[in-house]
Amino acid sequence: MTLKDIKIGKSAVVTAVGGEGALRQHFLDMGVIPGAEVTVVKYAPLGDPVELLIQGYELTLRLDDAAKIVAEKREENLKFEHVRLTAEEKDEILKEYHPDRITEQFTEIKIGPNKGEKAPIELVEMLQAKPRLAPEKVDLDHVDYETDVLVIGGGGAGTAAAIMASEAGAKVLLATKLRVGDANTMMAEGGIQAADKPNDSPAQHYLDAFGGGHFDGKPELVYTLVNKAPSVIKWLNDLGVEFDKEADGTMVTTHGGGTSRKRMHACKDYSGAEIMRTLRDETFNRPDRITVVDFTAAIEIIKNDKGEAVRKDAKYGKQYLEGKYGADPYLKKIIDWGNVNA
Repeated sequence: MTLKDIKIGKSAVVTAVGGEGALRQHFLDMGVIPGAEVTVVKYAPLGDPVELLIQGYELTLRLDDAAKIVAEKREENLKFEHVRLTAEEKDEILKEYHPDRITEQFTEIKIGPNKGEKAPIELVEMLQAKPRLAPEKVDLDHVDYETDVLVIGGGGAGTAAAIMASEAGAKVLLATKLRVGDANTMMAEGGIQAADKPNDSPAQHYLDAFGGGHFDGKPELVYTLVNKAPSVIKWLNDLGVEFDKEADGTMVTTHGGGTSRKRMHACKDYSGAEIMRTLRDETFNRPDRITVVDFTAAIEIIKNDKGEAVRKDAKYGKQYLEGKYGADPYLKKIIDWGNVNA
C-alpha cells in the first residue's frame, strides 16, 4: 500500500520511498524516510492533497506524490510476530551476512605468536607487511633511549602500566603517537565494574561477566579481571580519581549492563575523562622514573626468528640486522621514533 491508501486518523510506517532525482531527494529532506511513522490528518475537500503528520510536523502532499511512498499499516505490524529462529538458523544467517562470520573474509596468519590462527584479511596483510624502514639504514651504534620498560600508547592502559611499572622500581619510557591522554579513555562516559560491596563478590561478578559475553571470553582473563577490579578501583581512588561518593565517603555504585549487583563505579558522566586526567597528571609527576616521548609513532619492533625482542646490545642487534641469525629480512621488526632511530 502507499500513503494515498491510508484512512484519516490511521498511521503507517514508511518502508520505501519512490520517485527519482530531485523529487525523491525532496521526500527524504522532508523526513519521509524508511522507518518514519506517518499519520493521515485529513484530505482536502476534493480528496487531493493529503495532510500528514510525520516526525512531529505537518506535511502536505499531492496524491500522485503520496502514491510514490510505500508504507505498511502500523496496527498490522504491531500484531505481526516473526517466526522465531533456531540457534542453527541464526548461525547460518550470521555466516552469510555478518562480517565477523563470513569465512571468505578471513585468512591464516603465517608468522608470530598467533601463527596458524585466522583473522580478517586486512589485518593479516598489515601484520605481515614488509618493514617501513630498510634494516641496513638503522644505526644501532647510536641509542637515543635506554629503558627497563617500554610502554607504547598514552591512553588509560598505557599510563596505568607506566605508573605501576615505576612503582615497582622500573625505569619507564612511554611513547605515544599524539599526546598523553589523546585516547579513547577520554570518551568513556560509563564507569568501571568492581565487586567491592558486602553483598557482592568476584565470583558473582565472574558469572555476570562470563555469561554476559555468551561464554566466549577466556576464563583465565575473566578471572583476573574480576579479582583485580576491587584493588584497581582502590588504586585509582588513592591516586585521586573523584569517584561518586556518599556524604560519608562510601562509593556510590549502580547497575551496569548485565549486572546482578550494583557494582558500577562512575565519575558523573565523564568517568573516562576524570580517570585519564588523574593518570596523565601522575605520569608527569614522575619525571625521574617515566620518560614521555609524545608525537612519536612506534612503527615496528626488532625481533629474532623466535619472536623475541632483540637485546639492547648494539653489536648483537647489528649482527641480527645483517642476517647472521637466519631470520627473513621481511619479517624483521624495527622501531622508528619519528626523526630518531632507536
